[in-house]
Amino acid sequence: MQRSFIVSSPGKTILFGEHAVVYGATAVAASISLRTYCRIEPSEKPEITIKMRDIETSRSWSLESLPWDAVSAKDIFHPPNTLDVEIVTALEKLLTNEKKNPLAFLSMLCILYLYLQIGFHTQGCIITINSEVPLGAGLGSSATVSVGVATCLLLFFGYIQPPKEGEGWSRQESLALIEGWSFIGECCIQGSPSGIDNAAATHGGLIAFRKSTAKTTAMKQFLKLENPLSVLITDTKQPKSTKELIQRVYRLREESPLVIDSIFQTIDGISRSAIRALETETNVRRLRKTLGELIFINQKMLEALNVSHVTIDRVINATKVIGPTKLTGAGGGGCTVTLRNTDCSNEMFENAITELSALKNSVYDSQLGGPGVAVVTDSAPDFDAFVNLLETKKYNLLNNLRQTYF
Repeated sequence: MQRSFIVSSPGKTILFGEHAVVYGATAVAASISLRTYCRIEPSEKPEITIKMRDIETSRSWSLESLPWDAVSAKDIFHPPNTLDVEIVTALEKLLTNEKKNPLAFLSMLCILYLYLQIGFHTQGCIITINSEVPLGAGLGSSATVSVGVATCLLLFFGYIQPPKEGEGWSRQESLALIEGWSFIGECCIQGSPSGIDNAAATHGGLIAFRKSTAKTTAMKQFLKLENPLSVLITDTKQPKSTKELIQRVYRLREESPLVIDSIFQTIDGISRSAIRALETETNVRRLRKTLGELIFINQKMLEALNVSHVTIDRVINATKVIGPTKLTGAGGGGCTVTLRNTDCSNEMFENAITELSALKNSVYDSQLGGPGVAVVTDSAPDFDAFVNLLETKKYNLLNNLRQTYF
């Protein structure tokens, strides 16, 4: 008998290194406590149903209508690094009517692609997505979906076991499979992802990373916090184009290469200093102080690259009393992250949230560097309570329930 599972995975924020990372500088990403929840259950019909609660979209396909002929021999335990063009083309044809809603189209493409690669043509299922990670805000929402769906399918079809249930099963092997298949899911949505977002959603904690360039070698290092740090994530709601902002920095560098490269070197030094502090500093107060100073400097460097925005300036001014703030992601609006000072009272914190909300921002009280992917099995005491809270979208109450982390 097929089992049901609920899988949750965290969003992420770029703590240090935006833009400079494109040119070989080190960057640091961190998981946040906002999570996406993916539920999988067996279907009584030979079909797959996808329900995306937050965009109020639901679609079903018979299993026989899926392009199984496009799927070559499967090797579940060795995920590929690239998409199979034949499968993508066949699914795009199947999803022609969904293209008017790009968000739904890409999510369905991701889910169906992973189902074809991991699932069986004889077993239908229902996949339901709920998310408290704001969509399109640079907080890794697509990666949380990819990780959630990949984990659900791997569990549902028996390729991995829930933590503590699979005797002799390696936790690292499970995480490697989840990360590998979620990267493929991200390719469906993002095209050419860095792999950092889905790694953060899989493993949690913090990730230091650097891309390979003519002068640098690729690096990915996982860092763990003993205790997650309190942060405020603010979505300015200011529309921006990541592509245009990257091109803006490119033009600046073309005009003043020595100046801009020196800024990149400074940002690289900021990231390296943060890594050193995270690895060696055992005093939480001193760690917060060091990270706060680095956040302040990093924001000034991003302002020098001309990727900040007046809406970000307003957030910085509103949060000065509670802690240092910087943009996270491409900039030009989007989101900011504020590290809460150790001497920030609850009253000061709530007042800042009130002021930010009055400026038409969406504000999220979050934790930085917490755990990664987790599962609730249908035999768990809290399973039905989880389902009920997800159905009513009472995400703030989910923290009171127990889930098991990989």
